[in-house]
Amino acid sequence: MPAPWTDSKVVDQTVALMKGIGQSPVVIKKEVNGFILNRLQYAVIMEAWRLVEVGHSEGRERRGILLH
Repeated sequence: MPAPWTDSKVVDQTVALMKGIGQSPVVIKKEVNGFILNRLQYAVIMEAWRLVEVGHSEGRERRGILLH
């Protein structure tokens, strides 16, 4: 996340540099607590456990779904 005073050209150059070395940068618009990937991963894992708890899937099936 760029600081409020960061020139948009700097952000664009940084994104281009990252893409140039094979990365997939994401420019976020507002600061959030924690890393975005970790927050998404937590939500997916919690939903997977909920599906097991209510009987929609078994633990070993969940592992296969997450891997593929």
